[in-house]
Amino acid sequence: MRCPGCELIAQERDLVPEGRAGYGVKVALLPRQAYEALHRSADGNRGARRADGR
Repeated sequence: MRCPGCELIAQERDLVPEGRAGYGVKVALLPRQAYEALHRSADGNRGARRADGR
């Protein structure tokens, strides 16, 4: 039995195409805060809270 993180990585690795299409593709786990920060900076205000808290 493997840890949940290892299981997720194995599942994602199965989705990487074979050959040149998959060359350089990396599969990794990121902490939720790092993931959200990456997407917030890439998408501008997306993910930011509104003034009313939503």
